[in-house]
Amino acid sequence: MSAVAALRSFTLRRRLTGVGLLPSLAIALVPSGIAVILAWRGGGAPLDDYLRLMAPLCLSFVLPFVAMFMTLPILGELYEKGAMGYLYTRPAPRWAPLLGLFQGAFLAALPVLLVATLTPALVLMAWAPGPAVLADWFPMVGGVFATLAVGAMVDTAICVLLGAWSRRSIIWALLVLVVWGSVVGNLPGSLRDTSPHRYLVALLRQWTGIGEGVEVRALPPDPDPPSVAASLAVLAGITVACLFLSWRAARRRDIL
Repeated sequence: MSAVAALRSFTLRRRLTGVGLLPSLAIALVPSGIAVILAWRGGGAPLDDYLRLMAPLCLSFVLPFVAMFMTLPILGELYEKGAMGYLYTRPAPRWAPLLGLFQGAFLAALPVLLVATLTPALVLMAWAPGPAVLADWFPMVGGVFATLAVGAMVDTAICVLLGAWSRRSIIWALLVLVVWGSVVGNLPGSLRDTSPHRYLVALLRQWTGIGEGVEVRALPPDPDPPSVAASLAVLAGITVACLFLSWRAARRRDIL
């Protein structure tokens, strides 16, 4: 088995089984808890509530923390136990374990993000005043999940870079993913152009039609949003750049 496949399988096994799944699953169920409260209180249109509250919450809160929980504990475990040093001394390029970790963390994040996306929709549909029209819900839920999947690709790559670069990766991840990502990315002004969150919001708007007839205060207005193609190109570029820089950082970091 190659180093890429070995780290991919190891990451999937550690993050999707046992206690390793609990932190990210707890975060993913937060929107469902809020959906239960909304449904219990009644009032409003369930689909509008989903787009107005659940979608921004998944993008700004669930996504960064799931990416951190799926990536950073594995890197910390490998470095602390000396396993990374063993992997780096094997006849394989140093980028291979990092690429396998990235693939495993990304794939492990997808089912958790599906829970975060689909479960609150099911809750709101179940408490809807009339029969749910799946033709209305399916494109919206699919658009939210597709946006989170693209975001998971970017955020896990950022976490791999931070984990390979620093022993205090959790602090840097909070600053980069939460402050620079969710906070700065939601502020009006030119500074948010530097945040990948702006391009994820653009995808969310394009793929769900959010903001068209439904006021979403959690997402700032964007008079000149980037296109889907431009957003995907920028996010793919950030991902590739982070993976390249993680390889460079791993070459310089003391692994013993």
